[in-house]
Amino acid sequence: MRHHLLTTKQHGIIDYIFAVALPAIPRMLGWSKTTTHLLDTAAAAGAVQTTLTDFEVGVKGVIPMQYHLTNDALLGAGLLAAAAVVDSPTEERLGLAGAGLLALAAAIFTEPVPRGSGRQRAKSTAKSFRKHFGESVGRVAGANPKRHRSNGAHVDVTTPAEATAG
Repeated sequence: MRHHLLTTKQHGIIDYIFAVALPAIPRMLGWSKTTTHLLDTAAAAGAVQTTLTDFEVGVKGVIPMQYHLTNDALLGAGLLAAAAVVDSPTEERLGLAGAGLLALAAAIFTEPVPRGSGRQRAKSTAKSFRKHFGESVGRVAGANPKRHRSNGAHVDVTTPAEATAG
């Protein structure tokens, strides 16, 4: 069982800080165009994703939080890979690796579903994903009211409060 150190709201705030810090750091330190471009791209992708994620600090909730976290993990892995192969000074490669590790850590240690009213909104997004993309995609999107038993039967785990709310 994973231990979640960050709420989705805290994660979002960190994302917005990264969106500002990642482009600023290589410019303040006079890093190469290659490293600067990599961090600019990571910051832009993160900012757009955060703005579009369905959580407390998202502006337009169209991306489920679980997808957001998966994308963060992929971004982190990409930055780590770039640090390993880019032909830049050691300081810059360590900067790329550090940003990659932070993205991975944020993905691993963040709750996968928002709390409070954000949880209900996440369920609504998951229902929409199930409707448009099928049951398996909706399940990954989160807050699926159906769970599978090992024998393949469905068990409805929706609480009475959720049933009357939806």
